Amino acid sequence: MEVSKGVEMFQLDFHGTIIHPTLLWNQEMSVLIDTGFPGQIEDLHVAMEKVGVSSDKLKVVILTHQDVDHIGSLPEILKDCGNDVEVYAHERDKPYIQGEIPLIKTITLRIPEGKSG
Repeated sequence: MEVSKGVEMFQLDFHGTIIHPTLLWNQEMSVLIDTGFPGQIEDLHVAMEKVGVSSDKLKVVILTHQDVDHIGSLPEILKDCGNDVEVYAHERDKPYIQGEIPLIKTITLRIPEGKSG
């Protein structure tokens, strides 16, 4: 859903759970707010392409908090983009995001057999 010019709130379905990562962009770069569940990198790429933003324009990721539906695809984004992406998050969320301590909210995702992301 377009919020305004250069601001798109995605609606991504993850096995019945709808999440809303948000993309901000201009001609030079894009900023992704939250990254969705683990395995949603392709969903993010498709959503970005639908609004005409190439994945190689992604330069910043802002994580609002450490829930798995907000940080889940960060490792895949960093693998794809390497050091070209800056990540911003609250300092207190850092050990959760880096996997040093368990997430505050843990959920068990039941993914139907034979399906992923």
